[in-house]
Order: sequence, then C-alpha cells, then structure tokens
Amino acid sequence: MAEETHPPAAGRLPALTAAPGTVVGREAELELITELFDRSGDPRVVLLEGEPGIGKSILWEAGVRIASERSGRVLSCRPAETEAVLPFSALGDLLEPLLDEALPLLPDPQRLALEVALLRTAPPATPTDRLAVSQATLSILRDPATASTVVAIDDVQWLDTPSQEVLDFVVRRLGDAPIRLLLARRGGHEAPLPLGMDRGVAVNRIAVGPLSVDEIDRVVDVHLDVRLPRPRLVELERISRGNPYYAIEIIRALAASGDPHRSADAIAIPDTIGALLRQRVEGLSTVARDLLLLAAASPHPTAQRLTVIARSAEGLDEALSVGILASDGPRIRFTHPLLASVVYGSASPRERREAHARLAAAASDRTERARHLALAQDLPDSRVSAELEAAADAAARRGAPSSAAELLEHAVRLTPAGSSDDRRRRLAAAAEHLYSAGDQSRSRSILESLIEELPPGRERAGRLAELSHRVPYQLQGLELCRRALDEVGDDLALEADLHFFIAASARRATTLEEAAEHARLAVECATAAGDDARIARGFAMAGHVEVMQGRTTGIHQLVRAVELEASHGALSLHFRASFLYGITLAYLGELDQARPLLQEQLDRAGEHGDEVMHGVALSSLAELELRAGNWSQAHRYATDGAALQQQAAPLQDQAHHVLRAARVVAHMGKVDEARPLAAALLEVAPLNRDRSAEVSARRDLGFIELSLSRPAAAVDVLGPAIALLEEMGVRLFSANPCVHDYVEACVATGNLDEAERANELLAASNGPWEVAMHARGQALMAAARGDNRAAKSAIAGAVKAHGRLGEPFELGRTLLAKGTIERRAKQRAAARATLTEALDIFDSLGAPLWAEKAAAELARIPGRAGSSSDLSETERRVAELVAQGLSNKEVAARLFVTVRTVEANLSKVYAKLGIRSRTELTHHL
Repeated sequence: MAEETHPPAAGRLPALTAAPGTVVGREAELELITELFDRSGDPRVVLLEGEPGIGKSILWEAGVRIASERSGRVLSCRPAETEAVLPFSALGDLLEPLLDEALPLLPDPQRLALEVALLRTAPPATPTDRLAVSQATLSILRDPATASTVVAIDDVQWLDTPSQEVLDFVVRRLGDAPIRLLLARRGGHEAPLPLGMDRGVAVNRIAVGPLSVDEIDRVVDVHLDVRLPRPRLVELERISRGNPYYAIEIIRALAASGDPHRSADAIAIPDTIGALLRQRVEGLSTVARDLLLLAAASPHPTAQRLTVIARSAEGLDEALSVGILASDGPRIRFTHPLLASVVYGSASPRERREAHARLAAAASDRTERARHLALAQDLPDSRVSAELEAAADAAARRGAPSSAAELLEHAVRLTPAGSSDDRRRRLAAAAEHLYSAGDQSRSRSILESLIEELPPGRERAGRLAELSHRVPYQLQGLELCRRALDEVGDDLALEADLHFFIAASARRATTLEEAAEHARLAVECATAAGDDARIARGFAMAGHVEVMQGRTTGIHQLVRAVELEASHGALSLHFRASFLYGITLAYLGELDQARPLLQEQLDRAGEHGDEVMHGVALSSLAELELRAGNWSQAHRYATDGAALQQQAAPLQDQAHHVLRAARVVAHMGKVDEARPLAAALLEVAPLNRDRSAEVSARRDLGFIELSLSRPAAAVDVLGPAIALLEEMGVRLFSANPCVHDYVEACVATGNLDEAERANELLAASNGPWEVAMHARGQALMAAARGDNRAAKSAIAGAVKAHGRLGEPFELGRTLLAKGTIERRAKQRAAARATLTEALDIFDSLGAPLWAEKAAAELARIPGRAGSSSDLSETERRVAELVAQGLSNKEVAARLFVTVRTVEANLSKVYAKLGIRSRTELTHHL
C-alpha cells in the first residue's frame, strides 16, 4: 500500500486576521487537501486522523468546501454514533441527491436491490442481493457523464456496517475512475485503515495534531471573542494539550465562574473534558435538556420530529442558541459528538428508557422503532420481542445480517422465561446472521451457549453440526460431528449432513479413505430419507474424493450430482455439487469448463451476501486463473478472497484461501511477500491438524526455493509434503502440485533415486497434468544421467502433453528444460529458439525469476552474440537507458511503463545479446 504520512504541524505563523468559520492553524493540512483535488493519479484518498475535539471536523468541512469549488460533484455524509445501528443510513445520505436521476439508469437487479436497501421499496421474501447494492453504488459513483466525484465522510468510525461493506467494495474497485475520498475519523496512525484501504489503496494520512499557543489564541478569539494575556494562553495550551475544543470549553467554564481572564489553575479544572461538558449541559433549562436527550438517542434527529415529540420548540431554540446543537438543513446534529455522548451518558437509565419509548412511538422505520422499543424495555415482554424478531427478518431481507443479529439479541433479552422455544430459535437465528456477516467469534459463542443448555437429542445434534463449521481447528469440527452422530436419533437428513461434514473435513485432516466412507454413508442416509438435494451433495463429495484418489470414475458421480442439483436445487451455497464439480475440473486441467461453474458460485455468494463463500469462490477462481496464465486477474481474486476469509471465515478454513494468495505472488516473483504468508501458515497447520494446509504451505515454500535456484532447501521443505500426500492417499497430484517441484529439486541436488521414486507417483494418474509432469521428470533425470536420446524423447512427450493442459507457466518450464537439454546436446539453433519461446512465456506472464533462468540459459549458448539491430524498438530504448546508468524504476518513469515491463524487456535484451549484466550491456552498446 502506498502511503504518505504527515506529522502534526506545529509552530506555524498565524494569519493576521481570522473570522468565524475560518480554519485556524491548519494551513499545511489545507494545502495537502487542496492538492488532492488539483492533481491526477494517486493518492486519491485523504484521511484526517486525530483525537476528539482536535479539529478534524472543521478541517473536513473546509475540505468539502474546497471540493465543491474544484470538483464535478461532492457527496457527503456525517454518520453519528446513534446511526451506526441503522442499516444503510450513511449510504442513503451519500446517494440521496442522485437517486431520482440515477436509479432509472441502473440495470433492474441493481436498481431493485438498492431501492430495497434504502427503503424506497418493500423488501422481497428472500434476502436482498448485497453484491447488487454494491455494484449499483459503484455504477452511480462512476457516472461517465460526471467529470469527477468526491465522497466525503466525517466520523467514518460511525458508519453502519452495511454501508461500510458497500464502501469497502467501492474503494477496492476505484481503478481509474475519477473518484476521490475525503475522510475524517477518531484515532491515530496505529489504527487500521478504514474501508479496506489496507489492501493496496494509496492513502494520504494527515495527523491532525495540537495547536500552538498562538493558534489557541486565535481559536479563542474567533469563537468566544476573548483575548487572553500571554501567561494565561500558555497555561491554557498546557492544560488543553493544544486541543482547540478543550480550550474553548475551559474558557467557557472560566467565564461561567465570572472571569475568563483568570488563571485556569485558579479554578478546579475537571480531570476530563466530559465534566466540563456536563457542566455546560446542566446549565440549560429542563426543557432543553429533555430535548437534547431525545436528540442524543435518535439516529436521525430533525427539527420537526424533535419539536413534535417534545411538543415545543423552546428547548430546541435554546440548544441551538448556545451552540450545543446545529442545524444541517432539516437535520439536527450536535456541534461535537462528545456532547451527544455526555448528554446520553449523564441521563439516568429511567430517563433513557422514557426517551426511547417516546422515539419509538414516533418512528416510522420498522428497524428504528423495534430498536427504540428494545432500549425502552428492561423487563421481558413477549410483544416487543416478537416485534424485534420480525424487524430482524426484515433487516436480513434488506441485506443487513449484522443489524438482524443485533435486533435478535435484543429479542432474546426480552423473551419471557417461559418461552424457551422462542428464545432458542432467536439465538440460533442470531448465530446464523452473525456467521453470514462474518462475526465468527460471536456466532460460535452463541452456539456454544445453546449447546450447553440443550439436553442430548436431535436439536443439540443440529447445533453441534453448525458449530463444527465455526471452531478453529479441523479435528475439533470432526469431533463435534462424531458427537452429534451419537445424538441424531432417527433424523436421516441430519445424519446425512453429519456424514457429509465428516467427509469434507477428513479429506483435509485425516485420509481420503475415511472421507470416501463417510461420503458413501451420506448418500445412503439421504437416499433413505428420499432427499434429492442431499443425495446430490453426497454424490458430489463422493465423486470429488474418488477423483482425488486417482480414480477418474468419480467424474460420473459428480456429473450425476450436478444433474440432481439442477432438478432439485442445492441445500445451501456451501458444498454445492456444481461448485465441487468446477473445482475438480480445474484440478483435471479442464479450465474452460470449470470457469463458468466457479463464476456462478461467486455470483450466487454475492447475491446471498455470504462473505465466507464469496471468499472461497474468489480463491478458487484465483487458482484457476493462475493455471490459465491470467495472473493479474488471479492476483485480484486471491487478495480479495484472502482478505474476506481472514475477516469472515473460521481459522480451519482460512489457511487454504490465504495460501492461494501466497501461491499467486510467489509465481509473480514477490518472494518477500509470499514467504512470510506461507511460513506463518505452516506454523498454524499442525495446530489446526490440517494436513492439506501443511502440504500447501510446504508446496509454496518449496516453489520459492526452487525459483531462487536453491534446490537443496526445496528438497528439505518439500520432502515432508510428499510423505503427507502419500499418507492421505492422494493420487491426483495436480490438486496440490508439488511433486514435480520435488522431482526437479532432487535432480538438481543429484539425488536421482529419490527423484525416480517421487516421479513414479505421478505415473499413477493419466490426467494431462500428471502425464506432462511425469514426462518432464523423466527427461530431467535422463539428462542428469547423460542419456540425451532418452531425455529428448521424454521432453518431446512432455511438450505434447502440454497441448491438452492449457497451463502456460508449466509449458514455459518444460520448454526451459527442453532448451537446456538441446544446449547441452550442442543443438544451438534449436536451443536458442526453444529458450527464447520459454523466455517470452515467462515475460508475458510476469514471472521474473523464471525469466532470469531462461535468459541465463540463453546466455550460455556459445556462438555469435546478437547485435543491437536484433532488438525491438522498446528493447533498444530500455537497453540504452540502462546503459546510461539509470535504475529500472528510473527507466520505467522515463518511458511511462511499469517496472515489471522494464525487467521483462531487459531479460530479453540480455538473452538476445548473449550477456548477463548491466556492465556487459554498457560495454556491448
């Protein structure tokens, strides 16, 4: 992530004059904000950070004014802490000015989803497509008719969760769209970046720090029309710690005591600013304090609504006149969030309940009314708890599972003691919504508490099955399913589920033999239950495991499962037959057949708002596109998928999908990025008892060592991985490709007997990947033994097998081996042509470490070195600039290309000219 950090500015000379509304002492920050709107390119995000009262909001307001003067349009919102519970409230504020014109232009699915989310139409019977809401928002912000758009959000920490998720989606897809962001939040540089900006988004972070003595002087003068002598100013700066809001409140307190010019130490200054603010609020009339509590408890206070509930405008007028409240169009807001916190926190529990009861009576939004009712109650109430459950259902259908879960937890609290069935149902539903929203820990905690209070039997078995997906480790999940089997009774459908879950875990944690047995039992139970959807899922798992065991007959079971699914539907998004079929086809090299099946799963996960499956589908597509040679797409899928898994999935599932990201960046030569990921997950895998994850971590670490030409290290790390695959009974080695790397590393270290043994593992399958890799291994071993005829025959077979495979990177490696064999056989012209083809493949993919290997082999071919006339125009320009002493980064800037493009062209230059270094290039030219 590109990031610029600016320390708090201090000691700047103040301007000579200042008027109300002027931003005091923030000239440097304003200059940086102005630059955001004046320049093109990154960074396109300004993030103002600092403690409460430091002046972020005033600076943000100034930024909004600057943006309005310089940009095509500005969309702004100022979420409050009370609004964080209302789904899509911030998104509605942002988009409101555009909706009447923009909605009719959207595709119907996006338009309907956004209308439902923003309560412009009634929710449908099924949950709203959360992905469509995000896509609709991005489409509106990317309006090609608008030159530029600025999205400005103050107090971004108070964004409601659904709005935050939509904006996360938008920020990750800014691309080259003319969209800029101006954000302000509480906190410092140590806090994580908001809105997914830690995933490759360039951010200009501005630390809004304390003001100097002179700047405090100007603030007090502007806001209170008070001029203090220098000694008093120094004291004020010391006591307020340069915080302008604190300084103003301290002077207010001194003025209330009769003399604002007295020493601040001369009165009892409270330890916290909260006490000062309470003094200020307590000085108001009872009517005004009553209205302030209504405003503090309300997510969307308006002047009309507050005066109607209070039955008088007197309190509102007083609060506005003393500067505690401010008018923002029809909306009313506190002039500082701390005031709202003080007002609400100072009220007694009874006063807060009464305020929420009055707000509930006036609320028109179902979710807001239900929440006010919940906060107005401290004793169980069947009517209120039922209304909360209904509101939760409506929130879920709007695509806001986190809001639904919160409402259900209130419903549980208010469920009468005698309604145990209602309570358990609401708890279970809350756990499910939390799982969908990505809060695995809370979901797991609720299920664990449910299981503790349930007696043995079918209901507890079901909850044990649900919990098995959410515990940290594979063997924990397996053990929970085995416990559940003992309590399932005669529920054949649940028994089928449990066998299926055991099969799914066993294929990673124990052996494929155990997985196959439980998949078979899952089909048997589902058949006895007459449940076609479960039969389809069981057949899919059985077929998938069978293929992993090296028996291609499993494909027939997968095809049958997909046909059943098409006729009778799937139980859920997880383990859909068509998705398992797509994964298996990708392992078998049928990439074009697999892609639409995996893409369909991605689309469905987005439609249902299932973040866990969304991440799984992204990671699976990353693996496919890596094999297909679409590495930039693979990188996007892998990083997004890994991020979602780390946020939403239980630990037992995270490793596989995070490792996809490690695998992709390792192929791209980013070993410093890939190695820590793989090494960390190698430490976790034994704790998780996840053999498959350990194999994957070792696979990536071994590939890194081989890429860096350290074969001995590769042998050390890959050896245990091969042993694990054999113990698990895996025979489809393309599913976790590392045997071929182990063979190559063993050959390079001279251990030909071990290379031969490992290579024969590949011969057990006739899949195109195994055939190609086995033939390449045979060629490498024959060449190492000096049998050039056998080596040439085997490598020719490998190249032929690649015709069925469609994996360009592995073809490039085979051509590299072929060119090396030809060079050693003194077939110089053939070697040069083969190695050049390999180099072109590696360069086009963006595999610099392997391009270097091909270039080094080309440079070893004796004979006439190439001349400058052999270079393309781009290669010639790169060569000339490098020869002048410029770095790759400087060359990239001069030619307006990426550093990777420079590296690729430089590899070709070295190969064509038969040189190996920048020094040789300089002499050659």
